[in-house]
Amino acid sequence: MLAPTQIALVVEDTEKVREYYSAAFGLGPWWTVEQDYPKIVIRGHESAYKIRVATTDLGGIDLKLIQLLSGRALYSEFLDKGHGGFHHLTLDLARGERDVLLSSLQGEGYEVIEDGESVLGTGANCVLLDTDKTGGVIFKLRYRPAKAVPAAFRMVPPEANQTRRVKWPAPSQIGSVVKDLDRTMAFYAFRFGVGPWRLAELDYHEIGAEGRELSCRIRTASVDWSGIELELVQPASGDSLYSAFLAEGREGLHHLTFDFTGEAMEQTLADLKKEGIEAIQRAGNASASDRLSFLKTDKMGGAVFKLRQIPLQIPPANG
Repeated sequence: MLAPTQIALVVEDTEKVREYYSAAFGLGPWWTVEQDYPKIVIRGHESAYKIRVATTDLGGIDLKLIQLLSGRALYSEFLDKGHGGFHHLTLDLARGERDVLLSSLQGEGYEVIEDGESVLGTGANCVLLDTDKTGGVIFKLRYRPAKAVPAAFRMVPPEANQTRRVKWPAPSQIGSVVKDLDRTMAFYAFRFGVGPWRLAELDYHEIGAEGRELSCRIRTASVDWSGIELELVQPASGDSLYSAFLAEGREGLHHLTFDFTGEAMEQTLADLKKEGIEAIQRAGNASASDRLSFLKTDKMGGAVFKLRQIPLQIPPANG
């Protein structure tokens, strides 16, 4: 089963976002580098660009921050639309496996929108696919024979923050907002072999910005994807962050979810509020016993973090 190894964000200032993630959430250590791409093919045309990146491990999946320094890149299209935040998912494959999958996808009309070789001596080759048939998600198919961190990378430890009382867990879920749940679910099942899916229709009562009350219904499909849950969300009715995302003409990667017990979640929200990070929306679903909080993205490189309350696990009594 193919599974994501990296989730990438496009940000305006890699160093600023890295430092903030390190201090507020304790993420790190980070590996940073500036990369030149003197010859890259974007939508069939040669281009060149330079980026600054910072990467850290999130419990088995890498979080990568990307800042465009110069030139035209696929990231330019994202920035030109005023977007920031989650941009693509990376899948690592053996060379032959990658070539077979790519040939099959191209035969079905999937367009390669970027193609290029690594300039860091790793021998890696990456292709990025369009989003028209994938629920809005850009997939990077990467062949990377050298697994070691290249010598050009610099390691930066996490910032110390004594006020952070609750340790952040690894993300439990990647959330994607889609226009057509059934078509997108079929793509993931057929192409990546994921399943079985858990389907639900949920009604949420939400508290939005400035205390405004909202209600919505969503259709969801979720699946365990090699250690992390993939959640597809299709708004059905009402107003929500999900419907607002689609109203902006967007579709695809929307949030990362972190699970907390009730006490830890409230303590985390209180600590974050002291640091200027507000919950832009809080939601409850009585039938599913869900309690959700979505964090404001201004200081987070445009990324949406969803905090989800989970029941406290009580170990069984002996005997």
